[in-house]
Amino acid sequence: APLLQLHRQVFTDEARVVSWPLPRPGGQHWTVVLQASHDGEREEALLNLLGMMAVLLLCVAGLLLAMRANLRRAFAPLHTLLSAMARIERGDSAAARQLPPMPVAELDAVAQALRHLAQALEAGQAERRALSQRVITLQQDERSHLARELHDEFGQQLTALHVDAAWLARRLHGDDQALEVVQSLTGHCRHIRHELKSVLARLRPLQGLADDAGMPVAALQDL
Repeated sequence: APLLQLHRQVFTDEARVVSWPLPRPGGQHWTVVLQASHDGEREEALLNLLGMMAVLLLCVAGLLLAMRANLRRAFAPLHTLLSAMARIERGDSAAARQLPPMPVAELDAVAQALRHLAQALEAGQAERRALSQRVITLQQDERSHLARELHDEFGQQLTALHVDAAWLARRLHGDDQALEVVQSLTGHCRHIRHELKSVLARLRPLQGLADDAGMPVAALQDL
């Protein structure tokens, strides 16, 4: 109704009349007059316009639905990619290595990059573990070597010093002051030997782990 009223105000109505005579028996005739209905034409034109708009809206809605379905199908693998990224962040790269082919070329490129990243991370972790094991082995070798040196060299020298002090103590029965110094020296030797044993125990806490499956518990208890 508002559109019809607006059309009436903007466009003036021109009278369009068509007439013609219609003969009758007896010499008389009728005149047939046809006059166009402007409101009817307006309503017809408006209904046609609304019908075309409705068809256009239906086409647009169908196109949008088709685009939505295609986008959902195309970007559905994004959930898989995001899940793989989250698992990589948590340190699990197996999901990235097992990513399936993607239906979109760009997403497939991202998946391929994630596969390479997972392989690089696994290689880096394996190399890091190998280096860590190598460092631990070198540390253990160095500690064992140092412990052997202390035991074989310093321990023997300390034992010889203790024996010499004991021999000297037996020779100084008449000199109490010298005997007290020798006994103090003997005590220092025992203290140093005790400290040396403690150092050796700390230097070799994991010795024998590769040979005895029960050694880790014993080593932890000693530590």
